[in-house]
Amino acid sequence: MKGSDMTAKHYFVAMSILVVAGLVSSIYFAATPAVGAQGTGGAGDRRWEYCVLGELRGGPYSKGANGTIVYFGEAAEKRETVEAATQEIVLAKAFAKLGIEGWEFVSQGNKQETPDLWTRMFFFKRPKR
Repeated sequence: MKGSDMTAKHYFVAMSILVVAGLVSSIYFAATPAVGAQGTGGAGDRRWEYCVLGELRGGPYSKGANGTIVYFGEAAEKRETVEAATQEIVLAKAFAKLGIEGWEFVSQGNKQETPDLWTRMFFFKRPKR
C-alpha cells in the first residue's frame, strides 16, 4: 500500500511539473516574435537547433535515477545530466527545464542498447539563437 502511495505522489509531482513547464513555454512563445517574421525570406529563413533526452537509468528498486540531455550544435555536442529519485521525476525535470529554455518536444523514439534492452529517447527543437 505504501509503495502505491509513493508512486501516485511521484506521478502527481511529475505531471504537475509538466503542466507548469507547458504553461511557461506557451507564455514565452506567445511573447516572442517568430524567427524570420521580420527577415526577407519569411519561414524559409528559420533554422533549428536540436537536442535529445535519453540514457535514462535507474528504476523502482534503485536509489535514484538520471538521464542525459545531449545538445547538438555546430561545435561539439554538449551533455548535461538530470538526476532525481525516479525516472518519472527525471523526465518531468528535464521537460520543464527544456520548456523554459524554449525547446519544443518533437518526437519520442526507442534505441536498442542490447538485444533485450531498449531505451526511450525524447527529441526537441527550437529556433536557432
